[in-house]
Formats: sequence, structure tokens, C-alpha cells
Amino acid sequence: MKTDLEAIDSIIERTGASYHQAKEAYEKFEGNTVDAIIYLEGLKNETTENSQSQSQSQANKQTTQDIGQNIKNAGQQVGNLLLKLLKIKVVWKNDKENLLELPAVILVILLTQLFIPTLILSLIPLVFGVKLNLKYGNGIVTQVSDWFKQSN
Repeated sequence: MKTDLEAIDSIIERTGASYHQAKEAYEKFEGNTVDAIIYLEGLKNETTENSQSQSQSQANKQTTQDIGQNIKNAGQQVGNLLLKLLKIKVVWKNDKENLLELPAVILVILLTQLFIPTLILSLIPLVFGVKLNLKYGNGIVTQVSDWFKQSN
């Protein structure tokens, strides 16, 4: 009996197992202390690996949720920007009349798709005295040429 108790204490000391776990392992391996220790350490490693795997799985799930939330937020911001751009009109006008009036969103889309041609077609009229204005939804009109005068 004393030998069994010392062996079980040894198993507990080496593996950190509970008395119940150490006793079961000791009996399972018919008094072979080394096999009982190896068995309990194997169980401990499996538990650690499962725990790490679960932690990694939860981290991956959280990262996926974060990415999804970031995409949703970006989509909302782009939507808000497009709504604001719909309220702004880009107006090319001479002294007498408006020559062309486009929603700013169309000009932005054209700039992203056909940058150089759109830029050239937007700015060439300025050489011929056509004014480029921005007309906001609240009625305020800003001359783009005024931006350049203010910056000098």
C-alpha cells in the first residue's frame, strides 16, 4: 500500500495531475509508474493543443468578423461620399450661359476610369475663358479659379 501511495505521489509530482487521475493511470498501467506518467503527460499535451487550436480558431473568427465590419464601414463611407457628391454639380460656364453641368459623382467616376482624358477635357475649356464652378445643393457656387488665387 505504501509503495502504491509513493508511486501515485511521484506521478502527481511529475505531471501535476490530481490524485484521482494519478491513481487511475497507475491502475490502468498495472503499477507501472513510468507508463502512467507518459500517459498523463500525453493527455496534458492533447488538452494544451486543443486549447491552442480553439484559441487560434476564435482568433481567426474574430479577424474575419473585424474584416467584415471594416468592409461594411468602408461601404457606408463610400455611400455617404457618393450621396454628397450627387448634391454637388460641376458647372462649366461662359459669361452668358452654362455650357455643361454634371453631378460631381459622374466626374469622379470618369476621373477614376479615364483619368488623363477626363482631366484634359475638364481643364481645356479654362484656356478659352470658360469658368469652372462648383454648385452645392444649398445653392452656394464656388469658382474653382478662386482656389488658385487664394493659394498664391
